[in-house]
Amino acid sequence: ASIFSEKLSNVPSGSRPDQRSKSVLLQETPASLDSSIQLSLDGRMLSVVKAVNRDSAHNLATEGAQKRKGKDNRSAYLLKEGIIFPDTPAAALMAPADLEHHITEYSVRKNQIYKNPNLFMSKTRLTIHNIPRTITDAALRSSAMSALSKFKQEVKDNKRKPLSKDEMTEGWDKMPRIVQAKIVRSTDRVDANTGQARSKGYGFIEFNTHAHALACLRYLNFQNSKQAFAKHLDEEPEKKSAFAVSRRSLRVMFAIENAQVVKKREMRFALAAKKADKEAGAEAKKDGPAGRGKFDKGKADKNKFDKGKGKSDKFKFDKGKFGKGRPFKGKPAKK
Repeated sequence: ASIFSEKLSNVPSGSRPDQRSKSVLLQETPASLDSSIQLSLDGRMLSVVKAVNRDSAHNLATEGAQKRKGKDNRSAYLLKEGIIFPDTPAAALMAPADLEHHITEYSVRKNQIYKNPNLFMSKTRLTIHNIPRTITDAALRSSAMSALSKFKQEVKDNKRKPLSKDEMTEGWDKMPRIVQAKIVRSTDRVDANTGQARSKGYGFIEFNTHAHALACLRYLNFQNSKQAFAKHLDEEPEKKSAFAVSRRSLRVMFAIENAQVVKKREMRFALAAKKADKEAGAEAKKDGPAGRGKFDKGKADKNKFDKGKGKSDKFKFDKGKFGKGRPFKGKPAKK
């Protein structure tokens, strides 16, 4: 306020604003209303509130994040899951070049999903990179289920933080089930050892719940690929690195889905299921009551045939015995 007054002293009195009733910081409301004090600066109203302590600020930030999360229909907040940002303790575990590559990958995915409104983050499907090329779909499924067991054991041993209460509400109490485990393979290259299409080194795992997918991600992300798939790999000399996390480590992220592609996939599955039901109904119809009725009718014909070999024929044959083997030529006896 004193600086502003000094500047006003050099201004001619004709052009000087009237400061007799207004100061630079002026209380616009009566002094009795302490809870709603408002100040103005150069004609602008200042919003002055009491500062909060560190714990309250953390709680407010958490509440704000939860509100934004509820309004996020595309689950874009999952982009940050498993990301190591610079100037964090985990960044010291990576080489500078690997950290830069890691952040660049995150930026590309972020721009990709925000530029295309049809894209969204799947809450149950994971994409895994740096998978050894000898790993099969069955081995990927087995390792994912094993990761859940190890995650729970480490939480029990206080070696890892558990899922939050909000995260547990999304299926943690249900039995984990893997909907799909798929290794992406090349269409024009064949593995000489297995005779199958060559693996591209990445794949997908889809769980039935978000909570189990999140636990799998947090356990496998940045794991040593040789250790994560130790049961399914032959012993090979491991390349040592000065850093705990490198580009060769497993990279696990929530997959980016296209709403239009997912819709077409669901329609294709629905048509396939409808066709299967129709074929099953046709097969059941063949073996139904109509078919059995036809078979019973055949029995009736058989009974009719047996009727032709009834007592009258037997009586006629027995009558022939009286003629020493010659057939009886007379009229049958009246009943």
